[in-house]
Amino acid sequence: MINTKKSDLYQAQNQTNYKVWLPNENCIYSGGTGDGQNIYVTYTADSRDDDPIVRIRGTASNGSAFDFVKHINEINPQNASYAEMCALIGYQNDTGAYSAANQILSPVTPGTEIGDYLEKKNFVNMLQSNASNPSFSPSIQKTAQTLQSLYTEWMQEQVEKRGQELANKYYDISYADKALPTESQLEMLKDKYGNTPLTKEKYQSFLQDLTDMGVLSEVESQLAGKRANTMMVPVIPVATATVGRVSPYDDDIWRLDNNVNVTEYIKYRASCDTFYYINGIAHESSVDELYGYISNIISEVQK
Repeated sequence: MINTKKSDLYQAQNQTNYKVWLPNENCIYSGGTGDGQNIYVTYTADSRDDDPIVRIRGTASNGSAFDFVKHINEINPQNASYAEMCALIGYQNDTGAYSAANQILSPVTPGTEIGDYLEKKNFVNMLQSNASNPSFSPSIQKTAQTLQSLYTEWMQEQVEKRGQELANKYYDISYADKALPTESQLEMLKDKYGNTPLTKEKYQSFLQDLTDMGVLSEVESQLAGKRANTMMVPVIPVATATVGRVSPYDDDIWRLDNNVNVTEYIKYRASCDTFYYINGIAHESSVDELYGYISNIISEVQK
């Protein structure tokens, strides 16, 4: 601990305490400001290249210590604390994505009002304002532009990564080996739907029964056309979806006539390749396999 006296004119109660951590091989950021706040960021033992995790320690503006763990990929520069942004810029510097001008590593430009290290702020807007602020020098404005671009690109990368994770989890499921409902479940479904046309309203009830039985998840039911008050179907960021060929139907099942038997519609959807696109690259979706699986269940029920 280092005690630094601001001036001989200050009395003892005006002294400021500074805590300084020395960097080591695991440290990606260490620093502080003249108001007594400080920060020290290190990788955790379970940090990975594809999921970097850091421990963030320091002192906030009220003098209290903070110590928490953060996944770097979860940091959103539009809603982050200064402590989190120090971790992000330290990570960017450590991986070579960013090189600080004059070797002074900071998530913001000189002259920026930082405030409490734990207060959430929009750093993208802050830097955009600094980049056009005539009271800042051209070099500071340029640094603000560089950091704003860095954070904007970072957010886009995370959106794409999250989109791919959602796609892998919900849209790339294999139904080839998925078991049909049990005999007792099929009997229950036959009693209810075996001798009657499967209208779109009854299809909704049919999907709900499959969900209640545990045959389909709520997300799968909604992907197959079930309406719900609370939508659980994941929207893939920066992605669009399409059916592989021209439809003889309207692809929205709810636009079919009320008395239409949707069995043929389900078969049609099962025959269509479906895709989602991320950055213009097409990825096959398993939604057609889901419709095929449901079509097989309907065939068993209506035998």
